[in-house]
Amino acid sequence: MRTARVGLQNNTISTYLRSIRTLLKYAGLAYDWIEHDFLEDVEREPLTYEEVMQLYRFQPLEVKEGSTNYASRKASRDVFVFNCLTGPRYDNLAHLKPWDVILETFTSKDGKTSQRVPILEYIQRKGQRLKRKVRVALDPVAYEIWQKYKGHLPVPSNQTMNGIIKQLCRAAGLKRLVTVVRGSGARRLESELPLWKVVSCHIARYTFITLQFEGGADVVYIQDSVGNASLNTTRKYLKSRVKDRHTSTLAAFDVLRERANGPK
Repeated sequence: MRTARVGLQNNTISTYLRSIRTLLKYAGLAYDWIEHDFLEDVEREPLTYEEVMQLYRFQPLEVKEGSTNYASRKASRDVFVFNCLTGPRYDNLAHLKPWDVILETFTSKDGKTSQRVPILEYIQRKGQRLKRKVRVALDPVAYEIWQKYKGHLPVPSNQTMNGIIKQLCRAAGLKRLVTVVRGSGARRLESELPLWKVVSCHIARYTFITLQFEGGADVVYIQDSVGNASLNTTRKYLKSRVKDRHTSTLAAFDVLRERANGPK
């Protein structure tokens, strides 16, 4: 960084190289000679369901008495929580319209009961391209937020949201330590930071996918709910909890040990 002790992180270098390649391409100059192999997958830590609800219950406090940004801070919190419970890309979230939520009647498997369920239905955008239609059933909390704003979600810019949501997560007590891994050249830079420091708009999509899996949803259904073209893409977003992973590993060996020992 600026201290010259670490140097640029690999993804930062990747961003610069991508920009240079684009400039050369539009200038009509050769650009293939620029090697671009610095891009790395960044490990992102999704929120737990309890943390999402903890944030939603938190009433945004003002930094100074008489501050006038209470409404905007509360709205940013609502938008972030809605995103955690529905999973659209941030650009798609900003383009949602009141008519993108419809009510559909679902009948139970035994045919004895039926209920009206709100469904979020929108055409997924990625850049300037229109892609597939995505349909997501709304959790009661997500529908409560949608109704509060009558379908006109007050979505701020990505940069503004990132700043506000970090402040709110810190104030709400989301301080669980998470591991952050970055690369600089051949070096692996690993550090532990409180959750609020690494929260961003994009974390909401990771959170939705992970919470759906933890709640027992089939990964194919999750793929359709977020509009991923490939199951591999959904898998990249899906983050297993370290504690659960270790517990599952030990449980598997316990089963094998019991089989090997046989009945007592």
